[in-house]
Amino acid sequence: MVRTTSEAPCWKKTWCEQPGPCIGYRLKRYCGLSVTPDSSRSSAPQPTRLSGISRCSSGNSWRGFKGNFRIIRGDYRVEVNLLAPHNLWLRCSARGEVGQYLRCTLLYGHHFKVEGQADPSNTRLSLEIPAGECRRLELEPQADGLVAGFSCERPGVYSLLAEYDLGVYSHLKDGSYLRGRVSREDVTRIVHFRHFAKTIVTIGDQGNWPGSYGMPLEIIPLRLDRDEVDILVQAGGRPLVNNQVFAHCNGRAVSRFTRTGPDGKVSLGVFQGEWMFIVRLETEGEKDIDARIQGATLTLNVNT
Repeated sequence: MVRTTSEAPCWKKTWCEQPGPCIGYRLKRYCGLSVTPDSSRSSAPQPTRLSGISRCSSGNSWRGFKGNFRIIRGDYRVEVNLLAPHNLWLRCSARGEVGQYLRCTLLYGHHFKVEGQADPSNTRLSLEIPAGECRRLELEPQADGLVAGFSCERPGVYSLLAEYDLGVYSHLKDGSYLRGRVSREDVTRIVHFRHFAKTIVTIGDQGNWPGSYGMPLEIIPLRLDRDEVDILVQAGGRPLVNNQVFAHCNGRAVSRFTRTGPDGKVSLGVFQGEWMFIVRLETEGEKDIDARIQGATLTLNVNT
C-alpha cells in the first residue's frame, strides 16, 4: 500500500490501495514530492525512487503532478508539498511588565509551520507603543526566523507591525511561480506579492486595543472573550466586504473560515491557544504589473 498524506491542515489527503510495483496518482495544487519508508508500518523498509514526474491536469480545478514510484520492499509514505501562498506572522509574549525586555520573532511559512525565512532586506518591523510613538526595530536572522527585541517602558497595549515585500513573480500556465520577470511563452501574468503581520502585547494592566494603523491590508482586533473574537478587516483604510477570513490554532489540524460582513467585521469562536487569523486580497495591477496579491495575519494568544 502506498499512502499519500501530509500533516498540514491545508493539504489534501489521498489514500491509494492499488497493489503492484508501480502506482500513479493525481493531486490538487501540489509542487513537491518525496517518498520515504514508512517506519510505522515496516521494520526494515528499503529506499524507493521516483520516475516520470510531470505536471498533470484534469478538468478546471485539478493541477498537480503525476508519476510512478518503484516500490522495492516495505510500506512507504508519500509526502507532497502544497503550492499554497505563504503566511508571515509574529510571535511574542502576550503580556509583560513595565521595565521588561521582550523578544519577538517574525516567521514565514504555512499555518504556524515554518518554511523558509523572510528576506530581512525587504522586511520591516515597527513597534507602536502607547501615546502614539512608533519605533523601527532591527531584525536579526536566527535559525527559525527574524528576531527583534524591545523594552517596555510604560504600561498599555503595544502593537508589532511587520511588512514583507516579496517583489515581482512570473506566473506560469502550470500554476507555479518564478521569481522576477521571465521571458517564456508559458508566462500568463506578472504578480507582485506583499505580506503584512500584526500582534499585540499588553504591558501591565489591561488597556484598550488600538484601532487601524493604515496598513494596505490589515486585521484589526475589536473584542476578545473567552470563546469568541471580533475582528475588522480593512484594505486601504476601508472595510473589506465578503472576504474570506481563516482562523487557525497552533497544534490543531483543522482551520476555520468565514466571510466578512458588509461592515468588514466577523466574529469567530476560539478556545485556548495561539491563534492566527489570515486574509488575502488580489487586485488588478498597474502599469507592467498584472495583479497584486497581499496577505495579512493577526496572531493572538487566547486565555494564556
